[in-house]
Amino acid sequence: MSSVIQEPLLYDDLSYLVLPSGDYTVLSATQSSMDTGGTELVDSAEISFMVTGRTGVFTVEIPLVGFRIFEDGIDLTSEAAIVNALYSL
Repeated sequence: MSSVIQEPLLYDDLSYLVLPSGDYTVLSATQSSMDTGGTELVDSAEISFMVTGRTGVFTVEIPLVGFRIFEDGIDLTSEAAIVNALYSL
């Protein structure tokens, strides 16, 4: 039986990594650990947001891989489009 050892989280607030947009409002963005299905956890960002003009709070978990995520930020525009599409059903 293997056990997963979780390292301490490096950042409490990652909201500065999320690109601002009129499509959504970020409520929180915190570092988390994502299960990969194996014995290791991957550093991730858990982001709770509201879509402009829609009710409800939505959460996505995005792996923090490489430095690209830190250079470009996280754009939730496609997630906002998915929420809008779900509301249209």
